[in-house]
Amino acid sequence: MWVDKSEKNILNLTSYQQNWLAKLLNDIESGKMTLIKNYCLCNNDKSTNDFVLSQCDRFGVRVKTVLCSKCGLVRSDLVFDEDSNILFYEKYYRNIYVGSDLAADYFFSEQVKRGGGLFDLYKNVCGVEKKQSVLELGCGAGGILYPFFKYGCNCVGYDFNKSYLEFGIKKGMLLKYGDGLLEEKSSFDLIVLSHVFEHFLDPVETIVSISSLLKPGGNMVIEVPGVYNIDAAYNNPYHYFQSAHVYSFSESYLKVIFTSIGFEILYSDEICVFIIKKLGCHLSIPENIVFDSSSERNSKLLYRYFNILFLKHELFISKGRWRLFKSFLKKRLVLLGVKY
Repeated sequence: MWVDKSEKNILNLTSYQQNWLAKLLNDIESGKMTLIKNYCLCNNDKSTNDFVLSQCDRFGVRVKTVLCSKCGLVRSDLVFDEDSNILFYEKYYRNIYVGSDLAADYFFSEQVKRGGGLFDLYKNVCGVEKKQSVLELGCGAGGILYPFFKYGCNCVGYDFNKSYLEFGIKKGMLLKYGDGLLEEKSSFDLIVLSHVFEHFLDPVETIVSISSLLKPGGNMVIEVPGVYNIDAAYNNPYHYFQSAHVYSFSESYLKVIFTSIGFEILYSDEICVFIIKKLGCHLSIPENIVFDSSSERNSKLLYRYFNILFLKHELFISKGRWRLFKSFLKKRLVLLGVKY
């Protein structure tokens, strides 16, 4: 375990973010926000053997990040209960993570840029027709959805932050308050989850519930921060740890989850962008998600990967040597049956 920054956050926060972070920590301390134990999706009965990657998150919140010794899944050791989780996204999340209660043009344009990439990928893999129905859950200001909207798709988005929703509504989009599961009665050709899946308290049950909003043969675009893409996505690996991330996934792990539920994988990559297709009319929660015998070895290799990430940052390992290590790591993963 490398990360132990005591209770100090390791980011350069604005005074606005610091004030909201202090409010969150006070509400956790007072019990207004309730943290509960979080367990691995593989139901590991020997969780005491799990590897501790961090004693706190990047904001200094005292929530451990652990790596399952059985299946290799990274998770937050504590998470908010259901009511506290809704309050967190209504009140704290954007104020701390973005630094504003109001969506700015910069935030929206960054969303649009990422949404344009997802739109182009989906168009290349599946094709996009005008008037196609598209739903996004956790849409923020609606920027991810915007390229689909501008193309002519019938779009609707849901989020818990009302001020961010207002920004997208002023752009002409149909954005609504809520998680969409209770409110939405329509069925859609496409559902988009961009950096949302890793925030679900029960991702397997939730994705099955979301699939009920898909038409038979409908598709989902799912994007999460892949654990093997940390060095590319974050200049500082310590910035990766976020208590808001209930689980952190690799491409191979998500493949097991999605195929176990009954999705067909149309596209996936190491960055952890997936396009999956709903097979049949109704999907169900699998009794067990089965991981093969290589999972335990993979968890040890992933732990080694994290430690070398920290070492690389601390010792400023050159890009050339880092590429050599990445090449070695991928070869080892292939031997373990992890496809790249």
